[in-house]
Amino acid sequence: MRNYLFITGLALIVFTYGCASTTDTSVTTTTTTSTTTTTQSLQFAVETVDINNVGADTSITIDNADVIHISYDDMENGALKYASGESGAWTLTTVENDGHSYHGQTAIDTTKNNKAYISYRGYLYLKCANDVNGSWSTAVVDPYFASSGYKTSIALDSNDRPHISYTYWDGAYVVKYTYQKSNNFWATTTIETAASDYSSIAIDTNDNVHISYYDIFNADLKYATNSSGAWVSTTIDSNGDVGRYTAIALDSGNKVHISYFDFSGNLKYATNASGSWALTTIEADDVGGFTDIVIDHHDGAHISYYDSVDQSLKYARNISGSWETFQVDSGKVGQYNSLAIDSHDKPHFSYFRDSTINYNRNLKYAKQIN
Repeated sequence: MRNYLFITGLALIVFTYGCASTTDTSVTTTTTTSTTTTTQSLQFAVETVDINNVGADTSITIDNADVIHISYDDMENGALKYASGESGAWTLTTVENDGHSYHGQTAIDTTKNNKAYISYRGYLYLKCANDVNGSWSTAVVDPYFASSGYKTSIALDSNDRPHISYTYWDGAYVVKYTYQKSNNFWATTTIETAASDYSSIAIDTNDNVHISYYDIFNADLKYATNSSGAWVSTTIDSNGDVGRYTAIALDSGNKVHISYFDFSGNLKYATNASGSWALTTIEADDVGGFTDIVIDHHDGAHISYYDSVDQSLKYARNISGSWETFQVDSGKVGQYNSLAIDSHDKPHFSYFRDSTINYNRNLKYAKQIN
């Protein structure tokens, strides 16, 4: 383990780097295929939140007061942006405008007091922003190499401390994990020393960390947790090239739910809710990119994803024992989607509208209205 000290104009920040003592395990899985598909029974209200080459790498969360918070890239200006409020009444804020803060996936979460934390890739490095004190502040989290902070994911623990998983380049892409141990101290661990990418993080009720990710070297979906006191990494799905665009969520019993992409063109879902791992193909035929997953207050699973054939945003849910799928919006939309559930278990989506014209490359938002 190596320690690196960096002096800033405000504080002494100590970054601790090391490799996890990760034990690799394999599991026996059962596999099913969902055949229930619905397209008309739900209605969604759709609107544009911001325009002019913005909206990629978006992330959405909903706080305790049902206020919506969205982080996203402003590619036109190289800035990190933030939208908050509710449908039709958005407040747009530029969090950082250094000309470079648009290179990697943003992720957002909110505290118990409804303040926001955003992880993102700023100028070359992993960064974290927050408005805990009433105005936005930003900090470099991983400055070890000028290649950190790709595809970030963030979750706050019971003390509102941020935990971040992300992709890091050190001759190959690898998944790393860091958390804010104290105000100016970030402890950082390499989760997977082999080539890896597309991580997602969740924190359980005991403040244990759970991370799903894609093992590039073996083309597998993997899952790592420190819930036993040491990091253990498990191969969940190794049937073909699987695990890209992974997203993770936990239910009320701290059981794991993971959505991910099968490179043969399928949206897949893995869970250990029954006590053993079960894998489900929810929909096939060039769908499942850019997935996100949340678990509602009744432990129902909700997944947003991209249909590359229709270039549409789609939504799947399992709230009554079987999977249903819906089209939320269409017309070159749905990439970089993110999903959140409000206090009434209704889904809300942030996502990107693509175009050959920069002015029409926009941040969009949708919600269920029935």
